[in-house]
Amino acid sequence: MVYIYLNKQNQNQENLEHRLIQLTNEIITTNKKLDTELHNIKKYFVVFLIILTVSGVIFLYIFNQNQTFIEGGHFVTQPLIGDSIKTGFTWHLYDKERVFHIHIKNHAQVSEQSLDMIKDSIMSKKIIEVNDLQLHKGPATNSSKFYIGWNGAINEISSRELKHQLPTRFHVHESMSDEGDVTIMLVDERNLEGYSGYTRSMVDQEKGQILKSYIIIYEANKLDGSKMANIVRHEMGHALGLQHSTDPDDIMYQKIQTDNPYISECNLNALESLYKGKKMSEFICKK
Repeated sequence: MVYIYLNKQNQNQENLEHRLIQLTNEIITTNKKLDTELHNIKKYFVVFLIILTVSGVIFLYIFNQNQTFIEGGHFVTQPLIGDSIKTGFTWHLYDKERVFHIHIKNHAQVSEQSLDMIKDSIMSKKIIEVNDLQLHKGPATNSSKFYIGWNGAINEISSRELKHQLPTRFHVHESMSDEGDVTIMLVDERNLEGYSGYTRSMVDQEKGQILKSYIIIYEANKLDGSKMANIVRHEMGHALGLQHSTDPDDIMYQKIQTDNPYISECNLNALESLYKGKKMSEFICKK
């Protein structure tokens, strides 16, 4: 009986030792796995830091390319190549010789000088050229054209092949009649939403055709002729079918804040695209 008991004790001890060896091996294996995973985590973390650093460098490069810093911590945002102008509907003039009547209703009794400047923003054929470096759009060796009036601007593209006839024969005069194609109303009232100007066009939705446009210039009695001319130049762009530009330096931007409040080549190219048939679209400027 004693012999059997000792054998059982020895067997239990051997089983215990065997289990202990198994546990030790399992611990060693687990530690190896943990070491491998920790190594992988360190490797991935290093890769992540490298990617983060490279991304930061790229972001700073792009950020600095798009902004020019000046004294006092202020900066001027440079307009990027690829700004766009949205287009709406067109006029359908079937006779190229048809006179396009624009009536000015001078409710605000603005001066003759101011009226002349308004008329000039429509009828002028003057062209000015501005250095592209000054516009932040290219090198100093290049320049961009700007048009003082829509009449002169449209003459630049009227000979091109278009699907719809652009108005070309403008006739601007003071009249209290609403019979004109475009009626410009100069009023004393203030717009409740803060607009200086507003354009509303009557449109045949089925044909995508503008039938008539009304332009209102608010608080005209408080504006000088130059500011009124800039607003009319902007609103006439709407009356002809253009919507807003994404370029803060463009006359068709939603808020006039440019030093060159004139009709740009991009405005004309967008108008050409519209009258070639691309209604309710978006035109990408080349510069």
